[in-house]
Amino acid sequence: MTKLLTSGCNRINLQNIKLIHADVARINLYFRIFMPIKRFLIPLFFVIPHFCWSSAIDSSTKKIQDLLDDHKVQEVKALLIPFEEAAQKEENSEMAWYYYHFQSQLFDGNNEFDKGHNYIQKEIEIARKLKRNDLLCNSLLNMGSHYEMVEDIANAIPYYLEVLDLLGADKKETEIAHLYNKLGLIFYADREYQTAIKYFLESYILFNRHKNERPVFAYWVQNNLGNIGLCYDRLHNYRKALFYTKIALKFCETAKFEKERPMGVLTTNIGAIYNEMGYPKRAIVYLKKGIKSCLDPANYELGHGTASLLTLAGIYSKTWEYKLADESLSFAYKLIIEKKFISLLPYYYKTISQHFENQKKYEHAFNYQKKYYHLNDSINIALEKSDYSRQILLYKLEKQKIENELLVQTNKNKTLQNNVILVFVIFTLLSFFYIWFNLKKSGKRNAELEILNKQITKQKNELEQLNLELEHKNQNKSYLIQTVAHDLRTPIGNIQSLAGLMMENEDQNEEFNEYISLIDHSSRTAITIIEDILDQSAIERGQLNLDFKPVKIGDIIQESVQMLNFRLDPKSILIKTVFEQNRVVQLDHERFKRVLLNIITNAIKFSPRNSIIEILQVKKPESILISIKDSGIGMDPNILRQVFEKNTRAGRTGLENEKTIGVGLSIAKTIIEGHNGKIWAESEPDKGSTFYIELPLEKEGV
Repeated sequence: MTKLLTSGCNRINLQNIKLIHADVARINLYFRIFMPIKRFLIPLFFVIPHFCWSSAIDSSTKKIQDLLDDHKVQEVKALLIPFEEAAQKEENSEMAWYYYHFQSQLFDGNNEFDKGHNYIQKEIEIARKLKRNDLLCNSLLNMGSHYEMVEDIANAIPYYLEVLDLLGADKKETEIAHLYNKLGLIFYADREYQTAIKYFLESYILFNRHKNERPVFAYWVQNNLGNIGLCYDRLHNYRKALFYTKIALKFCETAKFEKERPMGVLTTNIGAIYNEMGYPKRAIVYLKKGIKSCLDPANYELGHGTASLLTLAGIYSKTWEYKLADESLSFAYKLIIEKKFISLLPYYYKTISQHFENQKKYEHAFNYQKKYYHLNDSINIALEKSDYSRQILLYKLEKQKIENELLVQTNKNKTLQNNVILVFVIFTLLSFFYIWFNLKKSGKRNAELEILNKQITKQKNELEQLNLELEHKNQNKSYLIQTVAHDLRTPIGNIQSLAGLMMENEDQNEEFNEYISLIDHSSRTAITIIEDILDQSAIERGQLNLDFKPVKIGDIIQESVQMLNFRLDPKSILIKTVFEQNRVVQLDHERFKRVLLNIITNAIKFSPRNSIIEILQVKKPESILISIKDSGIGMDPNILRQVFEKNTRAGRTGLENEKTIGVGLSIAKTIIEGHNGKIWAESEPDKGSTFYIELPLEKEGV
């Protein structure tokens, strides 16, 4: 964890100390000789030694900080010996502060966090006694970084906020920039990506002004640019993510900092963005180049390089380069085991399971999928949204309130204050008289109002308690449904996978194959119901997250139709599809397919035998319109009005008593609206129904 230090604060050596004492001795001699002009020499007695002493400290501590940035621990320890001796002689001195400050960083860097914490507390105590805001800011930053290293962000926040107050008063831009970067990271972890972008951008602007002063400032310029790119990537704005990440990489290539250039991290990030955008060839080029840099031990990026190897393997597998995928997976697994990157194991199991599934090796895929689910379920991934943002906003609100009160008090003058006091005394006397007169006149009425107020307050408290109990019960219900559905999904998914494996065996008789096919269809139907239940639970909790990827709209429609052939054949229903153009749209593939399956299944249910269902896809100037039309029994206005509502009673059995599957069209509407699209229906009794889905098109180009 990089800790911010003021660039002008460094250590003094023994030679400089001797020079300073010599200067003091000479000044004392001149003072005795030139008594008549002592009023001119007295200021020099204080200014000159102080200037020499400060310059020597600045020079030495700058050298120590540079060595810390370069991880040269032994050299730092050697240079700290004079500081330790000075601290033993005078505990509450600037030299003592520097000793505890640098020593705490050495302890934290060596994972001796208890010792590091004690030394930071000591340096904060010295800075407060010296009344040095510059030293105090660095100490508070040091403590915040210490808590970050031990993953205790909640305790780090108060220190950062106190530093922000001190720096705002002194207007130290580079330190403020560092704080903005810290706050950006907090909002990023809180998934408040738009707010994080604002803080990273402010930090970038300030560091960019000073990028030529110290190499570390140039490092933070590219760090902020890269972080902005990551925020836009999480917001699925891949064009802006690519733009900022490429700027960071270009800056990194030419900036004036010699070591720890994160070239590999930025290059692999660009490759990952290209993969999300649907450009696998470009992604492979950038990932290979970035991985090579990350795996260089001198760059301290081995963990990121290992994760990028898994991403590269996934792309190879999707593009049928199975041999290259095998090599990447083997190398990644070797690094995970040797370097103990245990957190990457779920990602590895997921990638290799998908790799075997792409090769239709379902048994291997099934085994790794089990490992993935087992390991993934053992990790608590249901992280609740932290209240870090709320703490900061409340702090700022309280601070602003106090500042406003102080401003009002400061603007008062003595004359106005005397007048106000006089008016206040007169007003108080009149108020007491008015209150006494009204109390005497309307005491009974006030008593009645007080009783009514108590009754209203009691009823309000009872209603609030009932609302809390109802909300708690709803949360328990939603959690129970989610838990049951989640626990059912894995065994049913296993049944489906096993059925798929058994269907590949062509040696079985026809009756056995029919049973296996029935198991496969039943498990698919059950998984569909479970997914609908999980989506309904996520919608109720406001946590429905869509996984957007580029998908050809015609392909997903054909895929959905093929999955329903087993329902079409018994009723001899024909589905006609007409596509103007097989356009690529950013979709959540699985959820959009469930919407199509829901609508088409309803069309089959309510259509007579030997009828036709028409699916049209029309390109509009800024959108794509999909219509699904049947010639079934249609809907009356009352049913049509409720068809997309939650918990509606508009559900009906089919013409041949087919049962309804899934939660209903209310989820379909929520999913389509999550794609920034629209869904509606038109229908008349005995004239069939037509469902429309309109999705926006993204602008061309990157």
